[in-house]
Amino acid sequence: MHAARLAVDQVETANEQRLAYRYEALASRYLDLDDRMFVEREAAAALHDLRSQLDAGELTDGGVEFHRRCLRRLNELSDSLPVSPKPARSFLYGFMYYVTDRCLHRFLPLKS
Repeated sequence: MHAARLAVDQVETANEQRLAYRYEALASRYLDLDDRMFVEREAAAALHDLRSQLDAGELTDGGVEFHRRCLRRLNELSDSLPVSPKPARSFLYGFMYYVTDRCLHRFLPLKS
């Protein structure tokens, strides 16, 4: 996230959301397990699609712009998923930062 030139406060907020996501995922209070797994798979697929577009050169976003694009896509996903209750955006953001921390998502294109 630092390499993508995200501001320090953005990185700190991301860390807080990542920790909150892990707490919610482990506590399983928010969504039942099947819904949570569905939400996570859909979020991972949406992020994968965006990352693929970035690597293919279809998107020319810098790190800050791509980060914003990812947040916007997760907002759309939150509104469109057929689960009840709808996943909180903070849950989806936390998931994104969790997978980013595990090196499964990034905000810059892959260098050739």
